[in-house]
Amino acid sequence: MDIEFHFFATYLIAMRAGFSPEEAAILAHSAQGVDDNHVPVLVDAGHPAAFYKNTISQTMDILRPHDDAHIYPIFHFVPGDPNAPSAARVDGKIDPMVATPDAPIALAMLQAALTSGDFFRIGIASHAYLDTWAHQNFIGRKDSFNMLPKDGQGGNEVIEVVEDLAINVGHGAAKHDPDIPALIWTDARLLNSAVNNRDRFLDASEALFRRFAEAKGKAPAEIDATAGQLRADLAEDIGEPSTRAIAWDQLRIGRYCARAFTAPYGGQAMPSYQAEAWFEEALQEDRKSIVDQFKAEVDKLADKLGDYGDLIRQDLRIDCSWRDAESHASNNWYRFQEAIKTHYEETWSALMAAGLVHDIE
Repeated sequence: MDIEFHFFATYLIAMRAGFSPEEAAILAHSAQGVDDNHVPVLVDAGHPAAFYKNTISQTMDILRPHDDAHIYPIFHFVPGDPNAPSAARVDGKIDPMVATPDAPIALAMLQAALTSGDFFRIGIASHAYLDTWAHQNFIGRKDSFNMLPKDGQGGNEVIEVVEDLAINVGHGAAKHDPDIPALIWTDARLLNSAVNNRDRFLDASEALFRRFAEAKGKAPAEIDATAGQLRADLAEDIGEPSTRAIAWDQLRIGRYCARAFTAPYGGQAMPSYQAEAWFEEALQEDRKSIVDQFKAEVDKLADKLGDYGDLIRQDLRIDCSWRDAESHASNNWYRFQEAIKTHYEETWSALMAAGLVHDIE
Protein backbone atom coordinates (compact mmCIF):
# COMPACT_ATOMS: atom_id res chain seq x y z
CA MET A 1 0.00 0.00 0.00
CA ASP A 2 1.04 3.60 -0.39
CA ILE A 3 -0.12 6.95 0.97
CA GLU A 4 -3.60 6.48 -0.48
CA PHE A 5 -4.39 3.80 2.08
CA HIS A 6 -1.75 4.29 4.74
CA PHE A 7 -2.82 7.89 5.29
CA PHE A 8 -6.24 8.62 3.77
CA ALA A 9 -7.99 5.31 4.40
CA THR A 10 -6.30 4.76 7.76
CA TYR A 11 -7.62 8.12 8.94
CA LEU A 12 -11.15 7.18 7.88
CA ILE A 13 -10.90 3.77 9.54
CA ALA A 14 -9.67 5.33 12.79
CA MET A 15 -12.45 7.93 12.80
CA ARG A 16 -15.12 5.29 12.12
CA ALA A 17 -13.77 3.21 15.01
CA GLY A 18 -14.14 6.06 17.49
CA PHE A 19 -10.78 7.81 17.65
CA SER A 20 -10.86 11.60 17.96
CA PRO A 21 -9.79 13.73 14.97
CA GLU A 22 -6.54 14.59 16.77
CA GLU A 23 -5.81 10.95 17.55
CA ALA A 24 -6.68 9.81 14.04
CA ALA A 25 -4.45 12.51 12.54
CA ILE A 26 -1.40 11.38 14.52
CA LEU A 27 -2.21 7.74 13.83
CA ALA A 28 -2.57 8.26 10.05
CA HIS A 29 0.50 10.50 9.80
CA SER A 30 2.54 7.85 11.63
CA ALA A 31 1.23 5.10 9.37
CA GLN A 32 2.35 6.93 6.24
CA GLY A 33 5.47 8.17 8.01
CA VAL A 34 6.82 4.62 7.98
CA ASP A 35 7.34 4.92 4.22
CA ASP A 36 8.83 8.41 4.40
CA ASN A 37 11.26 7.72 7.24
CA HIS A 38 14.23 6.72 5.06
CA VAL A 39 16.82 9.39 5.87
CA PRO A 40 19.30 8.61 8.69
CA VAL A 41 19.60 11.61 11.03
CA LEU A 42 22.13 12.54 13.72
CA VAL A 43 20.96 15.22 16.17
CA ASP A 44 23.28 17.39 18.26
CA ALA A 45 26.32 15.14 17.96
CA GLY A 46 28.39 17.42 20.20
CA HIS A 47 25.87 17.56 23.02
CA PRO A 48 25.69 14.25 24.95
CA ALA A 49 22.51 15.19 26.82
CA ALA A 50 20.58 15.74 23.58
CA PHE A 51 22.49 13.42 21.21
CA TYR A 52 20.11 11.28 19.18
CA LYS A 53 20.06 8.90 16.19
CA ASN A 54 16.87 7.89 14.43
CA THR A 55 16.00 4.43 13.11
CA ILE A 56 14.87 4.27 9.50
CA SER A 57 11.77 2.28 8.58
CA GLN A 58 12.10 2.40 4.80
CA THR A 59 15.06 2.16 2.46
CA MET A 60 15.33 3.84 -0.91
CA ASP A 61 17.99 1.33 -1.93
CA ILE A 62 16.25 -2.04 -1.88
CA LEU A 63 19.47 -3.80 -2.85
CA ARG A 64 21.04 -3.06 0.50
CA PRO A 65 21.15 -6.50 2.22
CA HIS A 66 21.15 -5.10 5.75
CA ASP A 67 18.09 -3.02 5.08
CA ASP A 68 16.31 -5.85 3.28
CA ALA A 69 16.80 -8.08 6.30
CA HIS A 70 16.04 -5.55 9.02
CA ILE A 71 13.45 -3.22 7.56
CA TYR A 72 11.19 -5.15 5.23
CA PRO A 73 10.21 -8.07 7.53
CA ILE A 74 9.53 -5.62 10.35
CA PHE A 75 7.63 -2.84 8.63
CA HIS A 76 6.50 -4.01 5.18
CA PHE A 77 6.59 -7.81 4.74
CA VAL A 78 5.84 -9.29 8.15
CA PRO A 79 6.05 -13.10 7.87
CA GLY A 80 2.77 -14.97 8.23
CA ASP A 81 1.56 -18.49 7.52
CA PRO A 82 3.53 -20.16 4.68
CA ASN A 83 0.85 -22.85 4.45
CA ALA A 84 -2.06 -20.43 4.06
CA PRO A 85 -4.34 -21.41 1.15
CA SER A 86 -3.87 -17.95 -0.35
CA ALA A 87 -0.11 -18.63 -0.58
CA ALA A 88 -0.43 -21.92 -2.51
CA ARG A 89 1.84 -21.80 -5.56
CA VAL A 90 2.00 -23.56 -8.89
CA ASP A 91 5.54 -24.74 -8.12
CA GLY A 92 4.62 -25.85 -4.58
CA LYS A 93 7.31 -23.71 -2.95
CA ILE A 94 6.84 -22.33 0.55
CA ASP A 95 8.98 -19.95 2.59
CA PRO A 96 8.59 -19.26 6.31
CA MET A 97 9.23 -15.54 5.68
CA VAL A 98 6.31 -15.09 3.27
CA ALA A 99 3.82 -12.35 4.09
CA THR A 100 0.22 -13.50 4.44
CA PRO A 101 -2.92 -11.63 5.55
CA ASP A 102 -3.52 -11.09 9.25
CA ALA A 103 -0.05 -12.41 10.11
CA PRO A 104 0.01 -13.33 13.83
CA ILE A 105 3.20 -11.34 14.52
CA ALA A 106 1.82 -8.23 12.81
CA LEU A 107 -1.44 -8.62 14.72
CA ALA A 108 0.39 -9.06 18.02
CA MET A 109 2.36 -5.86 17.38
CA LEU A 110 -0.86 -4.00 16.58
CA GLN A 111 -2.55 -5.24 19.73
CA ALA A 112 0.50 -4.28 21.81
CA ALA A 113 0.44 -0.82 20.27
CA LEU A 114 -3.26 -0.41 20.99
CA THR A 115 -2.71 -1.50 24.58
CA SER A 116 0.07 1.08 24.93
CA GLY A 117 -2.25 3.92 23.94
CA ASP A 118 0.60 5.48 21.93
CA PHE A 119 -1.00 6.80 18.74
CA PHE A 120 2.37 7.06 16.98
CA ARG A 121 3.02 3.40 17.68
CA ILE A 122 -0.54 2.42 16.68
CA GLY A 123 -0.06 4.08 13.30
CA ILE A 124 3.26 2.34 12.71
CA ALA A 125 1.84 -1.06 13.64
CA SER A 126 -1.20 -0.37 11.44
CA HIS A 127 1.09 0.16 8.46
CA ALA A 128 2.75 -3.21 8.93
CA TYR A 129 -0.57 -4.93 9.59
CA LEU A 130 -2.30 -3.55 6.46
CA ASP A 131 0.70 -4.47 4.33
CA THR A 132 0.23 -8.14 5.20
CA TRP A 133 -2.71 -8.04 2.77
CA ALA A 134 -1.19 -5.84 0.04
CA HIS A 135 2.21 -7.55 0.10
CA GLN A 136 1.00 -11.09 0.59
CA ASN A 137 2.96 -13.90 -1.05
CA PHE A 138 6.18 -11.90 -1.21
CA ILE A 139 9.10 -11.97 1.23
CA GLY A 140 11.09 -9.04 2.51
CA ARG A 141 14.48 -9.96 1.14
CA LYS A 142 16.19 -10.57 -2.19
CA ASP A 143 15.09 -14.04 -3.25
CA SER A 144 13.95 -15.91 -6.37
CA PHE A 145 10.78 -16.75 -4.42
CA ASN A 146 9.58 -13.26 -5.36
CA MET A 147 10.06 -13.66 -9.12
CA LEU A 148 7.03 -13.70 -11.38
CA PRO A 149 6.70 -15.91 -14.47
CA LYS A 150 7.31 -14.28 -17.81
CA ASP A 151 4.29 -12.66 -19.40
CA GLY A 152 2.39 -15.26 -21.35
CA GLN A 153 4.65 -18.09 -20.24
CA GLY A 154 3.03 -19.40 -17.07
CA GLY A 155 4.38 -22.46 -15.29
CA ASN A 156 7.70 -22.17 -13.49
CA GLU A 157 9.56 -20.15 -16.09
CA VAL A 158 10.75 -16.99 -14.34
CA ILE A 159 12.04 -13.63 -15.42
CA GLU A 160 15.76 -13.78 -16.19
CA VAL A 161 17.50 -11.06 -14.22
CA VAL A 162 20.97 -10.11 -13.14
CA GLU A 163 21.42 -11.16 -9.53
CA ASP A 164 21.77 -7.64 -8.15
CA LEU A 165 18.71 -6.14 -9.84
CA ALA A 166 15.76 -5.13 -7.67
CA ILE A 167 13.33 -7.38 -9.50
CA ASN A 168 13.44 -10.12 -6.86
CA VAL A 169 13.32 -7.94 -3.73
CA GLY A 170 9.88 -7.78 -2.12
CA HIS A 171 7.26 -7.19 -4.81
CA GLY A 172 9.76 -5.61 -7.23
CA ALA A 173 8.81 -8.08 -9.95
CA ALA A 174 5.18 -6.98 -9.69
CA LYS A 175 6.22 -3.31 -9.69
CA HIS A 176 3.52 -1.14 -8.10
CA ASP A 177 0.64 -3.49 -8.86
CA PRO A 178 0.12 -4.83 -5.31
CA ASP A 179 -0.28 -1.29 -3.94
CA ILE A 180 -3.01 0.06 -6.25
CA PRO A 181 -6.42 -0.26 -4.51
CA ALA A 182 -8.61 -0.70 -7.59
CA LEU A 183 -6.29 -2.83 -9.71
CA ILE A 184 -6.96 -6.32 -11.05
CA TRP A 185 -3.73 -8.10 -11.94
CA THR A 186 -2.26 -11.59 -12.24
CA ASP A 187 0.20 -13.32 -9.93
CA ALA A 188 1.01 -16.37 -12.04
CA ARG A 189 3.04 -17.96 -9.22
CA LEU A 190 -0.21 -18.75 -7.40
CA LEU A 191 -2.77 -21.50 -7.91
CA ASN A 192 -5.40 -18.76 -7.63
CA SER A 193 -3.59 -16.30 -9.85
CA ALA A 194 -6.29 -13.63 -10.36
CA VAL A 195 -5.75 -10.80 -7.88
CA ASN A 196 -8.43 -8.21 -7.11
CA ASN A 197 -6.76 -5.55 -4.99
CA ARG A 198 -10.07 -3.98 -3.97
CA ASP A 199 -11.09 -7.20 -2.26
CA ARG A 200 -7.72 -7.44 -0.53
CA PHE A 201 -7.82 -3.82 0.62
CA LEU A 202 -11.39 -4.06 1.86
CA ASP A 203 -10.52 -7.19 3.84
CA ALA A 204 -7.53 -5.36 5.34
CA SER A 205 -9.63 -2.29 6.16
CA GLU A 206 -12.30 -4.32 7.90
CA ALA A 207 -9.73 -6.25 9.92
CA LEU A 208 -7.99 -3.06 11.04
CA PHE A 209 -11.32 -1.43 11.89
CA ARG A 210 -12.34 -4.41 14.02
CA ARG A 211 -9.09 -4.22 16.01
CA PHE A 212 -9.52 -0.48 16.49
CA ALA A 213 -13.19 -0.77 17.50
CA GLU A 214 -12.46 -3.59 19.95
CA ALA A 215 -9.76 -1.44 21.56
CA LYS A 216 -12.31 1.36 21.85
CA GLY A 217 -14.67 -0.97 23.72
CA LYS A 218 -17.36 -1.18 21.05
CA ALA A 219 -19.95 -3.94 21.44
CA PRO A 220 -19.64 -6.92 19.04
CA ALA A 221 -23.02 -6.24 17.41
CA GLU A 222 -22.11 -2.62 16.79
CA ILE A 223 -18.72 -3.63 15.38
CA ASP A 224 -20.34 -6.09 12.98
CA ALA A 225 -22.85 -3.54 11.72
CA THR A 226 -20.34 -0.72 11.38
CA ALA A 227 -17.76 -2.94 9.69
CA GLY A 228 -20.25 -3.66 6.92
CA GLN A 229 -20.98 0.05 6.51
CA LEU A 230 -17.29 0.91 6.43
CA ARG A 231 -16.64 -1.76 3.86
CA ALA A 232 -19.45 -0.45 1.63
CA ASP A 233 -18.22 3.14 1.96
CA LEU A 234 -14.63 2.30 1.08
CA ALA A 235 -15.73 0.08 -1.81
CA GLU A 236 -17.60 3.09 -3.21
CA ASP A 237 -14.59 5.36 -2.68
CA ILE A 238 -12.15 2.93 -4.30
CA GLY A 239 -14.49 2.49 -7.24
CA GLU A 240 -14.93 -0.41 -9.62
CA PRO A 241 -11.84 -2.61 -9.97
CA SER A 242 -10.07 -2.50 -13.31
CA THR A 243 -7.00 -3.83 -15.08
CA ARG A 244 -6.18 -0.20 -15.89
CA ALA A 245 -6.42 1.30 -12.41
CA ILE A 246 -3.65 3.74 -11.62
CA ALA A 247 -1.76 4.74 -8.50
CA TRP A 248 -2.54 8.05 -6.79
CA ASP A 249 -5.85 8.58 -8.56
CA GLN A 250 -7.09 12.07 -7.70
CA LEU A 251 -10.70 10.95 -8.04
CA ARG A 252 -10.21 8.28 -5.39
CA ILE A 253 -8.36 10.74 -3.14
CA GLY A 254 -11.17 13.22 -3.59
CA ARG A 255 -13.73 10.63 -2.53
CA TYR A 256 -11.76 9.79 0.64
CA CYS A 257 -11.55 13.49 1.51
CA ALA A 258 -15.26 13.95 0.87
CA ARG A 259 -16.01 10.94 3.06
CA ALA A 260 -14.29 12.64 5.99
CA PHE A 261 -16.91 15.40 5.88
CA THR A 262 -19.75 12.94 6.54
CA ALA A 263 -20.97 12.48 10.11
CA PRO A 264 -19.82 8.87 10.67
CA TYR A 265 -16.23 9.92 9.82
CA GLY A 266 -16.07 13.06 11.92
CA GLY A 267 -17.85 15.61 9.77
CA GLN A 268 -14.77 17.74 9.16
CA ALA A 269 -11.89 18.16 6.73
CA MET A 270 -9.29 15.44 6.72
CA PRO A 271 -5.91 16.81 7.83
CA SER A 272 -3.29 17.30 5.14
CA TYR A 273 -0.13 15.22 5.07
CA GLN A 274 3.30 16.77 4.61
CA ALA A 275 6.10 14.23 4.83
CA GLU A 276 8.62 16.71 6.29
CA ALA A 277 6.25 18.52 8.67
CA TRP A 278 7.26 16.81 11.90
CA PHE A 279 10.94 16.86 10.94
CA GLU A 280 10.89 20.59 10.19
CA GLU A 281 9.00 21.40 13.37
CA ALA A 282 11.56 19.55 15.51
CA LEU A 283 14.89 19.98 13.73
CA GLN A 284 17.07 22.31 11.75
CA GLU A 285 19.65 20.86 9.37
CA ASP A 286 23.36 21.63 9.32
CA ARG A 287 23.51 22.37 5.59
CA LYS A 288 27.29 22.74 5.54
CA SER A 289 27.75 19.31 7.04
CA ILE A 290 25.45 17.77 4.43
CA VAL A 291 27.39 19.42 1.59
CA ASP A 292 30.72 18.25 2.99
CA GLN A 293 29.50 14.68 3.32
CA PHE A 294 28.16 14.65 -0.22
CA LYS A 295 31.43 16.01 -1.60
CA ALA A 296 33.37 13.28 0.17
CA GLU A 297 31.16 10.58 -1.33
CA VAL A 298 30.26 12.22 -4.63
CA ASP A 299 31.28 9.23 -6.75
CA LYS A 300 29.24 6.78 -4.73
CA LEU A 301 26.27 9.12 -4.43
CA ALA A 302 26.16 10.43 -7.99
CA ASP A 303 22.90 8.69 -8.69
CA LYS A 304 21.34 10.01 -5.49
CA LEU A 305 22.11 13.72 -5.56
CA GLY A 306 18.49 14.60 -6.30
CA ASP A 307 17.51 13.09 -2.96
CA TYR A 308 19.39 12.24 0.21
CA GLY A 309 18.60 8.68 -0.71
CA ASP A 310 19.75 5.90 1.53
CA LEU A 311 22.74 7.53 3.20
CA ILE A 312 23.16 4.59 5.53
CA ARG A 313 24.94 2.81 2.66
CA GLN A 314 28.01 4.93 3.50
CA ASP A 315 27.19 5.17 7.21
CA LEU A 316 26.37 8.83 6.67
CA ARG A 317 23.75 10.78 8.55
CA ILE A 318 22.29 14.24 8.14
CA ASP A 319 23.55 16.43 10.97
CA CYS A 320 20.77 18.35 12.68
CA SER A 321 20.05 20.31 15.83
CA TRP A 322 16.93 20.46 17.95
CA ARG A 323 14.93 23.63 17.51
CA ASP A 324 14.13 23.35 21.21
CA ALA A 325 16.54 20.99 22.94
CA GLU A 326 14.94 21.32 26.38
CA SER A 327 11.53 20.10 25.21
CA HIS A 328 12.63 17.84 22.34
CA ALA A 329 11.10 14.75 23.98
CA SER A 330 7.62 16.18 23.45
CA ASN A 331 7.84 16.97 19.73
CA ASN A 332 6.07 14.75 17.21
CA TRP A 333 9.19 13.75 15.27
CA TYR A 334 10.94 12.47 18.39
CA ARG A 335 7.84 10.63 19.64
CA PHE A 336 7.40 9.04 16.21
CA GLN A 337 11.05 7.95 16.15
CA GLU A 338 10.78 6.45 19.63
CA ALA A 339 7.70 4.53 18.49
CA ILE A 340 9.63 3.31 15.44
CA LYS A 341 12.39 2.01 17.73
CA THR A 342 9.88 0.23 19.97
CA HIS A 343 8.11 -1.39 17.02
CA TYR A 344 11.44 -2.39 15.51
CA GLU A 345 12.76 -3.99 18.68
CA GLU A 346 9.57 -5.80 19.62
CA THR A 347 8.91 -7.12 16.12
CA TRP A 348 12.49 -8.30 15.76
CA SER A 349 12.24 -10.05 19.12
CA ALA A 350 9.05 -11.77 17.96
CA LEU A 351 10.73 -12.85 14.72
CA MET A 352 13.66 -14.23 16.70
CA ALA A 353 11.33 -16.08 19.08
CA ALA A 354 9.64 -17.65 16.05
CA GLY A 355 13.01 -18.79 14.71
CA LEU A 356 12.70 -16.64 11.60
CA VAL A 357 15.75 -14.43 12.24
CA HIS A 358 18.81 -14.90 14.37
CA ASP A 359 20.49 -11.59 15.21
CA ILE A 360 19.99 -7.85 15.10
CA GLU A 361 23.23 -6.89 13.38
